[in-house]
Amino acid sequence: MSDDFKIVQGSCPSCGSSDGELILDALHDVENNIQGDYAISRCRACRLYYLSTRPDEASLPACYDQNYHVRFNRSLTPLRRALFNARYAGRLRRLRRHCGGKVPSSMLEIGCGDGSMLIYLEQVLPPSVELAGVELDASHIALPAASRIRLYEADFDRLDLDRRFDVVLMYHVLEHFAHPVENLSRICSLLNPGGLLLVQVPNWDAWWRKAFPRHWNGLQIPRHQLFLQPPTLEDLCLRSGFRTVKISGLIDPGDFAVSVCNWLTNRLRLKTLPRQAWFYMPMVILGGGVAAITNLVSDRAGELEAVARPAG
Repeated sequence: MSDDFKIVQGSCPSCGSSDGELILDALHDVENNIQGDYAISRCRACRLYYLSTRPDEASLPACYDQNYHVRFNRSLTPLRRALFNARYAGRLRRLRRHCGGKVPSSMLEIGCGDGSMLIYLEQVLPPSVELAGVELDASHIALPAASRIRLYEADFDRLDLDRRFDVVLMYHVLEHFAHPVENLSRICSLLNPGGLLLVQVPNWDAWWRKAFPRHWNGLQIPRHQLFLQPPTLEDLCLRSGFRTVKISGLIDPGDFAVSVCNWLTNRLRLKTLPRQAWFYMPMVILGGGVAAITNLVSDRAGELEAVARPAG
């Protein structure tokens, strides 16, 4: 780790209050082995859980090395491809439902990772649908030949695109923002009148977070800056210029699978990263059934989905 990497005590990313109740300390990066001891606090002012001992903003890019799970070469087997496509198909079904069964004419994915969701949409949606993605480093994204997807390489804190969209998608991105209200306000300005924002984030109230408090999939220490519950997610949307339409829980096989893999690799002191271990895919397959059963017997789903529209 570079000598320029700094860990600081930070205030609440949402409201700026420095009055936080310490919840967990001596936390480590169990997924990518970024060095440092970190802590989570709960803001006494707005009740948001946040990373209070964290890298300073200049050090955050160093937390996303080439082993970060959306960057390494998955070398997808047919089974893996089928599982990913099933996940994307579920996302598209819900999006269409939120759009009243209609297909939007333009869609932007913020934090598009390796671009696989956009590539899936390009394959299944009419050619008339405009597709675009934003990523901090787009150099690792390999689009198909003659793809119509437009990529923007941009800093989320200074996002200023040349047009607006009917739909903005954010899958597991909001929790990474150091300035969530400012970022969401900027995203709100990218939507056409009547447009829709769809956000998915880990659910701090998830059952598996309680079972694996230091190895939970949703922690992603020190990359995740926020840890959200339905009230705090709604509050962020409202203070950013949105009116929240709906917040619901979703089945997330990874909530179980990654949490168990994090625990196993740490417990066994394996050098292999959890998402690259041989037992990762078996756990994902098992996790689908476990997550479904968990959702049936409790309201502590592993993932939250918020659908919001600009106010006014």
